[in-house]
Amino acid sequence: MNENHKALPSDRILMRNYKWIFISLIIFNIKDWRCGWDLNPRSPEGKRLSKPEMNIEELLSNLATWFHDNKVGERTIKDRIAYSKRFLLFAKELSIDEAKRFLSKYDNANTYNNALQALRFLFRFMNIGELPFKQRDNRPSGLVIAPKVESVLALINNIEDISMKAYLVLCSTTGLRCQRIFKLTWDEINFEEGLIIPKNGNVRTKNYRPNPIHPIALNLLQKLPRTSNKVFNFSDKRVRKTIDEAEKKLGFRITPCQLRDFFYNTARKIMDRDLVEYLMGHRLGIREHYLADEVKTEYEKFIRAFPLNELVQCPQVMKGEDHQSIM
Repeated sequence: MNENHKALPSDRILMRNYKWIFISLIIFNIKDWRCGWDLNPRSPEGKRLSKPEMNIEELLSNLATWFHDNKVGERTIKDRIAYSKRFLLFAKELSIDEAKRFLSKYDNANTYNNALQALRFLFRFMNIGELPFKQRDNRPSGLVIAPKVESVLALINNIEDISMKAYLVLCSTTGLRCQRIFKLTWDEINFEEGLIIPKNGNVRTKNYRPNPIHPIALNLLQKLPRTSNKVFNFSDKRVRKTIDEAEKKLGFRITPCQLRDFFYNTARKIMDRDLVEYLMGHRLGIREHYLADEVKTEYEKFIRAFPLNELVQCPQVMKGEDHQSIM
């Protein structure tokens, strides 16, 4: 009996060890479960995993939660989840070779870098390892050639829909980015002062400052129907289709982003250059606090250089089903 009683403490210690081993196994299993994958052992290189049956949506949901927990912005999360989903549907196995094969589809440097960044975080989240690839140099190799005045006028005159025409005129006569113009709301337009006053002026590295509205653009905006709080109630797809149709008729292609380049190059030749940088949203340091008072006076020079007088007789607003069809 004494021997049995002496053995009890050691049995308890052994049971405690088993208990901690059991808890450790549970913790590791939970860590694997959060990824939504039934992870197989790694190869000797530690870089390759097979691709078993999985719930991709559950994995992406957990990945999005992980991004939110790490205070990643909504737009960045959306982009990274999209690239991650494409990769998971594309890849035959989880490996560096498959990541390389996936990235090789992207010729554009910016798109490649965005996809690479998304895969890096996906691989980290799944504890697969680091990708050994470098980002591509996305700096332009040559000069950015802005469209000529004649080409811009030809494009705008070719557009029949007044809403699309107003959008393209704003792109070519303000320093705001085309995507920001696309999201304009009516309460951001001050018709009395002739100004666009964007809300949330500073977004990450982008600055959106008040911009004067060209008189012709103001004329077009006043004729638009206010069916919603948004100024432009068509889709981005419709913009691309309009540009494609204009290219077939005119023989050249000008995008909304290039119209902004046109404004920048034209304005810099006749306006105060610091003020042009201010309207474009570029950083100017302390100087930007002393430029706002001169905006309208300097912008008059641009209006005289790019009067758009031929657009005064603009087409009428599309009514009924015709107007709704552009959405």
